[in-house]
Amino acid sequence: MYEYITLRHNEHTVHSMCRVLHVSESGYYRSVRRITGTKPWQLLLVKIREIYAETPGNRNYGVRRIQLALEQRGIRVSRSGVRRAMKRGGLLKSAPHRANSLTRADAAAQKAGNLIQRDFSAQAPNQKWLTDITQVPCADGKLYVAAVLDCYNGEIIGLAMDNNMRKELCIHAFCSACQAQERQPI
Repeated sequence: MYEYITLRHNEHTVHSMCRVLHVSESGYYRSVRRITGTKPWQLLLVKIREIYAETPGNRNYGVRRIQLALEQRGIRVSRSGVRRAMKRGGLLKSAPHRANSLTRADAAAQKAGNLIQRDFSAQAPNQKWLTDITQVPCADGKLYVAAVLDCYNGEIIGLAMDNNMRKELCIHAFCSACQAQERQPI
């Protein structure tokens, strides 16, 4: 009976054939190990390595693509079975982790005082400037825009854009505002 299951395991699941033939799955797998001297996951691992060897791009295949490739070759196996075999064979790729975008305060940096005191009015141009960064979602990713605003008339006098939110972005916006004010009479 076990030979029949071995011959037909690509057509039906081992579980269903064992149930119909009234034999235990563990008994079948024990007989496979005795005959071949290898475990079922080792046989599966050989097939997975063959898929990897076909094309260099296949090295990027994960569990789902490997399972699909095995099914295309007539080998029916569960996703968890593929995952287990790949893990035991050292082929399981881990998904890249996203970088933590949390900003951590620099202990060595000095905290600036609140000079504005929430008074956003000015009696003359260039007395008080404010800056802020905003994130703009784009098709290519994120765009960060830093603007320098004159409190006197609410005019944006400096602007800078970049694909990251580093302190240099505000510095570039500030330098842009300084250059713009040099060209205008005060």
